[in-house]
Amino acid sequence: MVALRQRGGLLLGFLALMACSSDHSELGRKPDALAATTSAGAGGDAGSMVSSTTGGGGAGAGSPVEPEVATELTLVNGIADANSVSFCFRGDPDSAASVLPWPSAAGVPFAHAAKVDIAALGLKGHDVEVQAVVGSMVALAGKTCAALEAAPNVQLRTLGLVPSSVFDEPRRLLLVASGCVGGETHAGADATLVCGLAYAPEKPTAGLVAGYLSGLGSPMALRLQFVQGVLAMATPASLGVAPGVAGALVQNVLSNWTFGAIRPNPPYDALALLDLVDPPKARLVISSSKGSGDVSFADAFQNGALKTATLQNGDGLAFIAVGAPPGVPSGSWWHAFTFVALRTPN
Repeated sequence: MVALRQRGGLLLGFLALMACSSDHSELGRKPDALAATTSAGAGGDAGSMVSSTTGGGGAGAGSPVEPEVATELTLVNGIADANSVSFCFRGDPDSAASVLPWPSAAGVPFAHAAKVDIAALGLKGHDVEVQAVVGSMVALAGKTCAALEAAPNVQLRTLGLVPSSVFDEPRRLLLVASGCVGGETHAGADATLVCGLAYAPEKPTAGLVAGYLSGLGSPMALRLQFVQGVLAMATPASLGVAPGVAGALVQNVLSNWTFGAIRPNPPYDALALLDLVDPPKARLVISSSKGSGDVSFADAFQNGALKTATLQNGDGLAFIAVGAPPGVPSGSWWHAFTFVALRTPN
């Protein structure tokens, strides 16, 4: 099913791929609606959203049902070629001209997350166009999103369109800004390696990964999910967890992990806290045919403003992969691969 929407002169696509994959679920209310993805913009100004139905934790007899929670929205900045990004949520047409960059002109730093106040921003009841804004604080300060469309030294990229029904879901919603915003200085031999094969400085690949984080899993272990938000990691990857002790074997968690996937569903709960030995030194190990790397729990927790010292069995954690593909070092205008850890209470 394909539904195309016209907004502000830009054609934004919301594609619902029926019965596609167990990695995701449709962005609509149902017991198994836990995850969805959006593709990065293929070039030009508009991003497009893609959501897939079916998934673990379905509504069939004996299947686990996702607990309803107060609707919550978290946004992670995974734009690989910007130090910080502000965002414009363009929904209510009556107030569109007065919308200011969120959360401020300072933006959200790379590999960090921020809670979005759905009510305060007036997002309910409207399809919301999400835009990434990159520029200096001087260039952004005091200007509305409408004014920034023509402002010098500012890049404003549409990432995608989130349907109004999403903001009524009793779920923990997640938006991950991914890809690259581009620009004439963001060029060179490594550009497509960092930003994706479709990238060119004048054709950004910035887009969204979107979905729901699960509260399911055993109270006797850690409940782990993993979100693949690295657009340029074009080949399937495998992911494992290594305890925080020298010479520890890697516990395989995922294989065939692809861009946009929120997996597993329900969360992985075969590791208890004691299995990590020394949690801050435990590592997330990722490998694919294009490269491999690892990130410590300590680094992922620091990115997500969490503390490993408070970790206990029953905690839910979502690890969001962002930046360049693993194995690609940071460059003059892009960030290296890392994870952002978020808590997902049951």
